Amino acid sequence: MGKTKTSKHRGSRTFGRGHKGGRGKGKRGGHGNAGGHKHKWIYILKYDRDHFGSKGKGFLRPQAVVAQPITVNVGELKRVCERLEREGAIAKGAKAIDLGVLGFDKLLGSGVPDRAWELTVEFASGSALEKVKAAGGKVNLTGKPKAPKAAEKPAPKAGGKPGAAPKPAQAPKPEGKPEGKPAGKPAGKPEGKSEGKPEGKPAAKHEGRPEEKHKATAEKPAEKAADKGTKPKA
Repeated sequence: MGKTKTSKHRGSRTFGRGHKGGRGKGKRGGHGNAGGHKHKWIYILKYDRDHFGSKGKGFLRPQAVVAQPITVNVGELKRVCERLEREGAIAKGAKAIDLGVLGFDKLLGSGVPDRAWELTVEFASGSALEKVKAAGGKVNLTGKPKAPKAAEKPAPKAGGKPGAAPKPAQAPKPEGKPEGKPAGKPAGKPEGKSEGKPEGKPAAKHEGRPEEKHKATAEKPAEKAADKGTKPKA
């Protein structure tokens, strides 16, 4: 016989469980659903797959107010009628049957009818109506028809974007010009520029005094010539 865990850890102070592993609540990994997306993820996958997410968490109407019609398929009518014939509820080989009296609310289209039925029922699916009619029978509906759908929106014009709202109609412009107002813009104001700002760069400081500017330029070569001891060229 091999070593047991007890004999293997004989002489050890903690028996491989650490200093707190065997005391109190131990190493249980958190309270409740803690660690469901971490160290307890395998548990969630095995036992509680719908724990996370919004599946099945929406509002549910009370079943007492939800309509639950009792249905019968076209292919089941033969079996139902045979049972009712044995019980004496209907005549043998009858084709005209009121399904509402028998407790059925809606006729469905699974299966194939075995005879030309003349059925009276509150509601019926489209496939059931087609199959009964193809077999030479008819279905009389006693239920209220559904409300018609809302009118479809008009198709957009060629070249327009789908779903774009139509542009509002513009009011017609007056033919003549209004009286009392000038035809064009005022002549004193330049177009596209604010008042008080001249065009181009500002003028130089000595533009208004050309004589002083000429004197200043003439004196510079005379001073250079005196320093070198040569006469300035005429």
